[in-house]
Amino acid sequence: MKRADLIRNGGDSATASAKPAPIRGWAVTLLTHERDFAALRTEWNPLAATHPIASVFLRYEWAEAAWQWRRQDATLALLTVRGGNGELLGLAPLVRTQDRETGLPFRRLELLSVPDNQFADVLFAPDHLAAVAAAIAGWLKGNPHYWDQLTLRLLHNESPTAPALSGALKQVGLLAVQQTNTVNYSIDLTGTWENYYRSRSRRLKKGNNLVANRLHRAGKLQLTCLKGTEIDEQTGNILRHLSAISWKRTTGTTLDQPGPKAFFDRLLQHARREEWLSVWLLTLDTLPVAAELQLEYKGLVHGLRSDFRADLEALSPGTYLNWKIIEGLFGQDLKVYFLGPGENPYKRRWTETGTPLTRLDAWSPSLRGRLLGGWRQRLRPTLRNARDRLRNLYHRTHRS
Repeated sequence: MKRADLIRNGGDSATASAKPAPIRGWAVTLLTHERDFAALRTEWNPLAATHPIASVFLRYEWAEAAWQWRRQDATLALLTVRGGNGELLGLAPLVRTQDRETGLPFRRLELLSVPDNQFADVLFAPDHLAAVAAAIAGWLKGNPHYWDQLTLRLLHNESPTAPALSGALKQVGLLAVQQTNTVNYSIDLTGTWENYYRSRSRRLKKGNNLVANRLHRAGKLQLTCLKGTEIDEQTGNILRHLSAISWKRTTGTTLDQPGPKAFFDRLLQHARREEWLSVWLLTLDTLPVAAELQLEYKGLVHGLRSDFRADLEALSPGTYLNWKIIEGLFGQDLKVYFLGPGENPYKRRWTETGTPLTRLDAWSPSLRGRLLGGWRQRLRPTLRNARDRLRNLYHRTHRS
């Protein structure tokens, strides 16, 4: 299979929208109000549908749900690019945040996303990417005091956005750095479960059998997969409760927290209506012990959230659920199961395949932006190298 197939407040208190700036006959507009966001709905998805990477994470519904979380720590900064006839040809769904990475606050522009995002990108009309990238780069160059650093994460490595925008930023004299910094691991579902599982290690299979034996001795197991309208409010409450008592409860991302809860509630509305949603639920003697929330879109399955009861960690219900989900996804005319970005060890036991994700950073030509870029690209690496050399020298001295 080709990898291309894997494929703070909004409201009226926000900064007033900037006037359109003509660039090569086109207009770039900064939108900061929620009403402007909502007005883009009818144009957003047709533009997303033309993107070379078909992904549910590029659609309006996902972005609107993500905004319910991000509105608590960010302001909208949507950049639209329109042609002479007013047609929407490009959209950079950005938010602006205050960051203190260097100990001093600076303004970061980043793609509207949440920790549950597996991909993110700038939208553009076919055959207009270069012009859209040039227009966005021109706007950024012309508005240096609105931002200090631009950070675009989770770009699919086969998306043309990063090289096109990086080139356009450099063309207008801005410092831009592109790098691959993580992987979205995945499993090809087009074969059979038997052939796939045969390729897994004996250690994995032995561990799975031990987990299954422990759980079966503890009680009666039942695995259920719910889809679309089968996912009712009771199911949502089970997911919220498992998230709140899982190992993630110290991360601030559990579904009982205001931001994640608002995101989850809105996502349930959208995804149930669009029939994207699946929930796998594992019960032990009718007690829900583990669950995974998934999105299915054009044959691509994304494991969004997987939670299990932390008080039953010794029984490994999460391990068992993961095993049985993968087995159950085979034979359903699906293409790929994405396990999500991150280097979690369990993912490497199930697959060696993944989509590299690109990160693009750029810095404003303002004094603060240039200082920040110099710190990030020159001073900080130099200090880190010096620290590592001193550490190595210390260890060599004390071993001799």
